[in-house]
Amino acid sequence: MDHLSHNEGVIGVGAQVTANGLRGFAAGTTAAVAATPEAPAGVEEVSAHAMAAFTAENVQATALNAVAQEEIARLGAHLIEITNTYTTTDGANAASL
Repeated sequence: MDHLSHNEGVIGVGAQVTANGLRGFAAGTTAAVAATPEAPAGVEEVSAHAMAAFTAENVQATALNAVAQEEIARLGAHLIEITNTYTTTDGANAASL
């Protein structure tokens, strides 16, 4: 029978991955605000349409980034949860022997 084990250092990895997701979300939000254009006075129609299209793309990219960063943070949380579950189960099984 193969020996099963789980490295508890994964908790640290999960915490780092979660933190990276949260930092990525914050950076994406900050970048989205900075990339939102403001129409100057007297802007011509073509530039106004280009600015509107750029703004729409910016909103979509920001939303996609937010979802991706949320998934990264959730991955980190799941790594922590898996490690805690394994450790608890392993401890309970060891105690029952």
